[in-house]
Amino acid sequence: MWGDKNNDKRGKKLVEILERNDITWLNEGKEPTFMNSRGHQSIIDLSLTNENGRKGATQWQVSNEPSNSDHRYIRYTINTELSTEKFRSEKYTDWLQYQNDLTNSQTAKELQTRTITTKKDLDKLSMELHTEIKKSFRKATPLISHSANPPRPEWQTHEVTKAKAAIQKKLNKKKKQ
Repeated sequence: MWGDKNNDKRGKKLVEILERNDITWLNEGKEPTFMNSRGHQSIIDLSLTNENGRKGATQWQVSNEPSNSDHRYIRYTINTELSTEKFRSEKYTDWLQYQNDLTNSQTAKELQTRTITTKKDLDKLSMELHTEIKKSFRKATPLISHSANPPRPEWQTHEVTKAKAAIQKKLNKKKKQ
C-alpha cells in the first residue's frame, strides 16, 4: 500500500476510509519510519493529505538524522506558491439541480431496490451511493478559483453599502459621546 510489507486488516480498512474521503498519503519507497531497539521495523507513520496537497508536496523522504525516538523524522518540501487551481464550493451549488440529478439517477434508483443481506452488501451499496452523491454534486457545483477580490453577493448593492457606512458612522459618533 504505502510501502510496508505488513498489510493487515487494519491497514486495508484505513485505505478504504482514506479513499472514501479523498485522502491520500505522501509516503514513497520502502524506508521504515519506525525502528526500535529490538530490530522491529515498519512503515507505520503516514503523511496524509488531499489531492491538492499531494500536488504541492515533493521530495518526501525518511531522514537518517537521529530523532531520539523509535520513530524517524520525515522530511518533505511544500510548494507555497499560490495555485490557480479551481475547486468546488457548496456555497455555489445549484441545490435544485443537485436534487433533480440525484433523484433521476438510474444508479440511485437501482440502489433503492437492492436487497441487502450482509455487511458486505451494505458497504458496497454505501460506496456506490457515495459515488452518485459526489457525481451529482460535481454536476451542480461549478468550478471556481480563488480571487483577491471575491465577487460581492447580489444583495450587497451600492445602496446597502452606503447604508452600512452611514450606520457605522453613527455608531462611531455615539461611542465618542
